[in-house]
Amino acid sequence: MENNTENQYMVFPIKGAEECPTCKCKEGIGRQYIDELKSDGRIGPKAYPDGLQVQIAMTEVLQTKLITIKPVMPILCMSFEICAECFTWYCTKVNLMQQPVKIQVQPGQGQPPVSPFFGKG
Repeated sequence: MENNTENQYMVFPIKGAEECPTCKCKEGIGRQYIDELKSDGRIGPKAYPDGLQVQIAMTEVLQTKLITIKPVMPILCMSFEICAECFTWYCTKVNLMQQPVKIQVQPGQGQPPVSPFFGKG
């Protein structure tokens, strides 16, 4: 894993495994299914470029830096694959996104709740 030695922050994206770490198989169930969906025309040709993905919103980060001009929520995006031979789950890429958030203040409320802004609102 690459680190920025000057300020000790991780540098994204972080590249993961290209093959199953258990059996070294290069075939993945996720890639196969995504390719089937693309060939059937059920998803676009540019959909899921990094394969299967899980996203985790880091909501606690905003509590300390809530009053900013344009608040953003860091979202950790983990791409993964499932081995077609032994069914091991393994990470292929980790990336960090910054999602704009909308802060709603209610009358008499001490600290406003944080809600991700996903393009509508």
